[in-house]
Amino acid sequence: MSNNVFEKLNYPRVSSKTFQVLRGVEVPAKSSKDSGLVGKKIHEYIVQNLNINGNSIVDIEDYGIEIKTKNEDTNTDWSIGSMTAEVIVDTPYKDSPIYQKLQALLLITTNDNFQIISDVGLYYMDFDEIQLLIQDTYEDARSQLKQEVLYQQNSPKNSFFISDQPSELKFDPSHSFKGKHGRFEYTNSGTAFAFRIKAKSMKMFARMAASKPKADLFFQNI
Repeated sequence: MSNNVFEKLNYPRVSSKTFQVLRGVEVPAKSSKDSGLVGKKIHEYIVQNLNINGNSIVDIEDYGIEIKTKNEDTNTDWSIGSMTAEVIVDTPYKDSPIYQKLQALLLITTNDNFQIISDVGLYYMDFDEIQLLIQDTYEDARSQLKQEVLYQQNSPKNSFFISDQPSELKFDPSHSFKGKHGRFEYTNSGTAFAFRIKAKSMKMFARMAASKPKADLFFQNI
């Protein structure tokens, strides 16, 4: 099925086999002080050892691929990216960095006991069937967040304008705005919210992506 609603971003495609060499690669132990340590180290390894550029909105900028990691013994949701409440309110899904990050995902599973990468899968999710489900989730959660922002702006207890300067929006750790397949969850940092995809939904998206015929996709080796 061709994409009629969502534009396919102009990146060359690579086969999932390209990244199978990551299986068995050692990873550091999880750090309570740096929750993203394992992911950072895996990203560094890919950039250095596979000669791939990084440091853009998506992790592998030459191919539009976002890297996500998780321990195989956990069933936590997948964190895709963070945005401030102010930006979320003003940014529809197709214009967001979340949209760019969810076009192609390199899902990496680690084994914390042996401190190695145990599984790797590359999934192209830029199909209407998947993107519409994600868009509906994003926009539903965004609408709820927008209502909260409007409430704070218009609350007589916390006037949004003080001497012509906007006052700071305030959120507590319980703030979460949910859609069917994910949510915006407060990160305890300023007004930043992380967009997360449910673990169960990510498995469904991966199955949908894997089931797509590859005849119309052109891959290159790297």
